[in-house]
Amino acid sequence: WCNGRELFILSRPNFKFQGTTLPHEITHLVVYRFLGGDVPLWINEGFAEFEGIRIYRGYLKARSLTLTGVADRLPRDRVLPLAQLTNAVDYPATKDQVEAFYIEAQRLVSFLYYENGGLEPFVRFMKQLAQGARFESALRDVYGTRYHTAADFEAKFLPYLTKEKP
Repeated sequence: WCNGRELFILSRPNFKFQGTTLPHEITHLVVYRFLGGDVPLWINEGFAEFEGIRIYRGYLKARSLTLTGVADRLPRDRVLPLAQLTNAVDYPATKDQVEAFYIEAQRLVSFLYYENGGLEPFVRFMKQLAQGARFESALRDVYGTRYHTAADFEAKFLPYLTKEKP
């Protein structure tokens, strides 16, 4: 796990790391180092999940293997309203809610990155959030030519998250 500038690794002798956990935790370390410790919870966890999956998928692909067991959608009845997700200051109370939080945060990062211009605008968006901007104002500033309001954005994001037809 990562706590600020420190990464703690508990492992057994002869244990080989597998999966998305190590790149996830290293991403937290990098975000803390380059953006500071005030990044909103959803983007901190969402970006760490995004990178953990992306990096481990690349590792497996180089070995002609496929990543399995990663949720790439969330059923509509488990979706958190965007304002609830982006304003969260603590983790949800139940295991199911935590799982939904992580999936939705990761999919939101994925949507911003893959469907809205790639790395350059996404980094600008993250930097604004790290400097204290609220989701809606950073969205308007960076992605405002695509979405006039957070509601417009949520209407486009929801089908991406749930894998439903828009």
